[in-house]
Amino acid sequence: MGAVKRIVARCNYVLAAVAAVILFALLVAVFGATLSRYLLHEPLAFLIDLSGYGLIFVAFLAAPWLMSIGGHVEVDFLVSRVSPRAERYWRAVIDFVTAVVALAIMYPSAQLTTDFFIKGRVMQDSIKTPQWILILPIAVGCLFVAIQAVLNGIDRIRAPESSPTGAASADPAAERKAGS
Repeated sequence: MGAVKRIVARCNYVLAAVAAVILFALLVAVFGATLSRYLLHEPLAFLIDLSGYGLIFVAFLAAPWLMSIGGHVEVDFLVSRVSPRAERYWRAVIDFVTAVVALAIMYPSAQLTTDFFIKGRVMQDSIKTPQWILILPIAVGCLFVAIQAVLNGIDRIRAPESSPTGAASADPAAERKAGS
């Protein structure tokens, strides 16, 4: 199980790094589009299109890493009111439900990616972006969110009794160091 966790952690890290690079490129693109509009009086519309598409990549490629460090928003007013043992198991159930939802999004996204690739469908934008490129990060991100959610749920179930919320959320930074 340790090898699987290390591989998934590295994949999550690579996806997050790609998202960070894209986020920086978005910053440069929006800056360039603004300069071109106000200084050159020639708007570069394709930069705005690319910026919108880049947000899809950033959101879905960074999500698995965020899941691995316990950084997603939680509404825990009900779960936190039960006993520590029950809380740990409820959080594991939430992790497994998250995995199911992520897979329910991933499957049709993967089908659409394949379909759009085969049919050669493109966006009706200034650069004729292939549609499959815009759906692919949804499928990849949701797959790794599902895998990470299952790993988090297993960690919570296996956590010692002294750790009420489970190892996956107790100290993510310490867990990453211990896993490498």
